[in-house]
Formats: sequence, structure tokens, C-alpha cells
Amino acid sequence: MRGPEYTWFFIDEGRNVSLEAWKVLVARLRQKGYKRAGFVASTPNGFDWMYDVFHPEGDLHASNPSWARAKWYNAATFENVHLDEDYLTDLVGGYSGRFLRQEVYGEFVGIVEGGVFDQWDPTTGLADDLTYDPTAPLYTFWDFGIGDPGICVFAQVKWQPEEVTIPTRGENMPSKTTTKLFPYLYILRAVEARDWTAAEWAAAYHTELQTTFRGARSRGDYGDPAGTQRNPSTGTSVISDLNAAGVRIVPVKKRPQDYAIRILNNMMAGNRVFVAREAKRVSDAFSSHKWHLKDGVRIGVNPVHDWTSHYVDAVRYGASVLLSFTPREETPAEGDGPEYEPNQWGYVFDTLDRPVGQRKLEFVPTIRVRS
Repeated sequence: MRGPEYTWFFIDEGRNVSLEAWKVLVARLRQKGYKRAGFVASTPNGFDWMYDVFHPEGDLHASNPSWARAKWYNAATFENVHLDEDYLTDLVGGYSGRFLRQEVYGEFVGIVEGGVFDQWDPTTGLADDLTYDPTAPLYTFWDFGIGDPGICVFAQVKWQPEEVTIPTRGENMPSKTTTKLFPYLYILRAVEARDWTAAEWAAAYHTELQTTFRGARSRGDYGDPAGTQRNPSTGTSVISDLNAAGVRIVPVKKRPQDYAIRILNNMMAGNRVFVAREAKRVSDAFSSHKWHLKDGVRIGVNPVHDWTSHYVDAVRYGASVLLSFTPREETPAEGDGPEYEPNQWGYVFDTLDRPVGQRKLEFVPTIRVRS
């Protein structure tokens, strides 16, 4: 398509091509003597390139003056007067919920075919009033882009108490209700940049801490384990360079990609992942990150590598360290724990766990003497 000069072009099913294809065709609208235009039609597929370029809330639409002139028209399938009534009835019966809104009403709602995070719902997870809580720990998650964008995500994790009913064995045994702590992930901010030096990343990191987070200190900074690889030209690694610049990043343990993905999907299903409006790009990445598909069937174990990968990978690194599949036991208040006798092992460990000034002094060992 790069060779000819066009007066106009039309793309059908734009979800199946990339933004690069659109750019190539726009650049070829060069035939003189005519009014030139480009058109694209499609059913939405997550927050894809068409959302970015054409939708009034798209990032590229707002940031690029030439794309700001682009027109976006939303039309439901019912508005096509050529469709048969029985077809429309069958179509509506095949979808429900957000898929109905996307596939039939043509709305951008964050559903993508083969989506990795099929439990993410931006209508509930993207929050306008989510702000930094100074009483909860702050963390950063890093994905280092080599030739690709680098990402730093600022987030908080809170463990909230919830009542859980545990079924017991036996017909006459009543169920047991207990309180456990469940993790909630709050993503507050995301910084994206390409080809920054370690000094530039460190400056952005410290600026965010001082301005957005009121001078707070990060409890932990977790990053891509590939960041420990040395650059042949400098002899240093990305992480060592950042450490020297004052950002102490811990490379996380390597795990299969689906480990953290399953944790995050479980939390999303329980409505325990929230993204601030200022970090909307993370929400869009959750919505649009997808598996490789062939004839509608997932192939391979790794998702498609595109712009969404960098945001998702950064969050994955933090999730693999801070979150878990299982809830925590509620920490008992001082004095609420079990009372052990001096001749029990629990008494010994309880004593060792206490600060030196609070340790119990009494210890009466039990000795059995055989007669």
C-alpha cells in the first residue's frame, strides 16, 4: 500500500489491522485535484488503536492536533436498516452484559477477544476518587524497556478483613465463620518514557514521591529480573545504574507469566483491584491485553507483545511479590492470642517473638523420670 497515491481509502474491520497500517494509508493521501479522506469501520475490540485515535477520550486523539480533527460515529447494529429481524434477534440472544454493549451497540467497554484479564471491568475498577492513603505502604513496580517504553507504576496494597464461612465435615457439624485478610490493589500513578537514562528515571521517581505522594518513601521497588543483565557497552545493568542513582530496585523471582495473571484475575473477580483516573493507561492495558488466537482458540502460553505488555508486566512483577492466592490470618491484638503454659512449646516461641523488654521470664521445664 506504500506505492500509490490515493484520493481516499476505506478500511473495514479495523480491529484486524494496526495503527501503523492506518498511518501508512494516511501518508499516501497525496493525489492532487480531489478532496482526500480516510475511513475505518469496525466493531470495538478493547481500547484499541481506533479508540486512541478517534474516540474523544482517546489518548492520541487529545494529544495529536491532526487526529483531533478526526470524526467518530457510534452506531448500534439495529441502525443498519438492511439487516433481517430474525438475524438481530439471534444476535442479541448470543450476547449479554458488556459483550452485548460492545458487539451489538458498538461501545468501547474494555472487552477484547482472547482477553488475558477477562475479569477486569473498567466501569467499576477505574475510579475517579482514588487517592494516596498515607497510612498504607507505597510501592513501585518497574518494567525496563530496551527500545520499548519503560514503565514505573506507583501502587498501594491493603489487607482488609472479611468474614469467611468455612464448611465443616459431617452432616451435624455447623459451618465455621472466621475473619481473614484479603489483599486490595490500588494503582495510583504510572510513568511511561522511552530511552530515558537511569538519572532521568531516578529524577522522575523522586519527583513523584515528593509531589504526588507528599514526600512519602516507597516501602519496596520491584522490577523486571532482566534488569540485572549487563550492557556490553557500559558493563553495568539497568538495575545497578538505578541503584547508583538512588532507586533501590529489587529484581523479582522469575515465575511463569500466568502465575501473577491468575492472582490478578482472581482479585479482579472479587472487585479488589482499582486504578486511579490518573493511571487510566494501566486500566486500558488490562482491557486490551490478549492471548494469541487461531480460529478463536488460544495458542501458546505468552500473551501478544504490544504496548499493553509493558504496563501489565510492571504490575505482574509487583503482584508476584506482594499478593497471593490465599488470604492471610487476621493478626490478633495484644493479649488476644492463646495463653500457653510454661511447659509448652508455644510458650517458648511466644517468648522469643516478643521484644527483649517484654519477654516472659518464667520458664518451668517438665521432666519425666522413669521409675
